[in-house]
Amino acid sequence: MPMTDKRERLIYTAADLFHRQGYHRTTFADVAEASGVPMGNIYYYYKTKGDLAAAVIDQREAEYVKLRAAWEGALEPRARLRSWLDTIIGGCDGLVAHGCPFGGLSHELDKEGGPLADKADATTTRLIEWSAKQFRQMGLKDPHALGVEFVARMQGVILVAGIMRDAGEFRRQMDRVRAWLDSL
Repeated sequence: MPMTDKRERLIYTAADLFHRQGYHRTTFADVAEASGVPMGNIYYYYKTKGDLAAAVIDQREAEYVKLRAAWEGALEPRARLRSWLDTIIGGCDGLVAHGCPFGGLSHELDKEGGPLADKADATTTRLIEWSAKQFRQMGLKDPHALGVEFVARMQGVILVAGIMRDAGEFRRQMDRVRAWLDSL
């Protein structure tokens, strides 16, 4: 179903372009062309590329909120973490081809620093905190460190498998993350 709301179309198009070609390489002209929204209309909704990026971050955060709610459907905390891992594995092809859509954007924004980078970092921090909560509920020691490690392992696999351009390696390494999780 095509998106009829221009603002929504701009956000999803920008998110896709930021993921595939990077934040800094994406221009308003790229977003206008790919979304079919005239350039002048983009400026009506977003005065700067930073404003558009903030909307993309908000949209990604909303997606994570929905995903976390779905993962919470599992009764046991380890199963919730497995659900997140399964979500990541389900995105294998796009992740190997272009990296993590949110991790890549956050990393790129962190090079400049500032409020936009802080906004993106806060989403990752919430994911780490959610992971730590699961480890805490499992009764494990140092749940925050385990939450950081869980997120870092997944991001590391995405990065390395992308560099190698190898979906098979992605799956093998994610199986190792699952084995690590199951061993705790």
